[in-house]
Amino acid sequence: MKIYIIHHNDPDGRMAGFIMYKHFTEKYEGTPIETLEANYEMSFDFSKYTKDDIVCIVDYSLNNRWYSALTEKVDKGNIIWIDHHKSAIDGYPEQKDLKGIRIDGLSGCELSQLYYMGYRQREHGSFDLFQEENPDNVVNAKEIEIPEVVRLIGDYDCWRHEIKNSLEFVFGIESIWNDLVLTTPEGREKWQLLYDSKDYVIGFYVGAGKHIVDYLNSQNAIAVRERGFTCKLRKFTQYKAIALNASGKSSNMFKSVFNEYEIGIVFTYAENPKRMSFSIYRLGLNPEKEIDCGQIAKSFGGGGHPGAAGFTTSGTLPFIYD
Repeated sequence: MKIYIIHHNDPDGRMAGFIMYKHFTEKYEGTPIETLEANYEMSFDFSKYTKDDIVCIVDYSLNNRWYSALTEKVDKGNIIWIDHHKSAIDGYPEQKDLKGIRIDGLSGCELSQLYYMGYRQREHGSFDLFQEENPDNVVNAKEIEIPEVVRLIGDYDCWRHEIKNSLEFVFGIESIWNDLVLTTPEGREKWQLLYDSKDYVIGFYVGAGKHIVDYLNSQNAIAVRERGFTCKLRKFTQYKAIALNASGKSSNMFKSVFNEYEIGIVFTYAENPKRMSFSIYRLGLNPEKEIDCGQIAKSFGGGGHPGAAGFTTSGTLPFIYD
């Protein structure tokens, strides 16, 4: 038997992957574990997987094509899916009975931490989880005590803005550790140190990230002023949108005009393979409107959260110049 962990290639996905690595290391001592960073443009080779292997998919989802390929090799009962992307949770009903936790509103690493602590999902779409040992012990997921760094990464990834300096913290760790992955002993050791971080260490990363955030805010304002343009999304022309050709990824790109638009679009071109990548964000104009970026992205073949989502195309532009 072998254990495979497929996780998203961002801070949330890496921390989630580490937590599940920690879980399996403790539960199946001596069993080989392989981790794989995943993005939504990649292909998978499941040829070496076997019926008895355990596969954990965290902060990520397999589309129906890859899920079908996986279940040809691995028993469904050995697949664990932990995810918080609403478009995937709603969009893959064939996978709804898999083990794991799937709830929108908490991040992949927060859900992985709850799974590691023994909590299981009680009802789809709810924050009520329970421990297998005591199914009557219903608790609110946000009230469960988990490591501060996990909560900080989760607050940033879900863009909840409930914890001060979560943005600065993540930018701080990314500036130092973004090249470290779970496939190396060094990388896993670093993530363990981060997972165990005390307040003074967290403060160090926040301090490092603050300078980055301040600089990026000033540069983003210049980029928006010089290269941003008002547009309308195809299929969703009722929304006031702004687009920007840039490499950054967060609604913070549009901080200088946040309350002037309902939707922000960041797009880039990649040569190998040739594709256009789009990230879309809910901005601050007309906050009373229910605008789901995940559903918008899904209409273009992607997915994500109500507040932030993404998709790729072969070159087609999803917006119309206003």
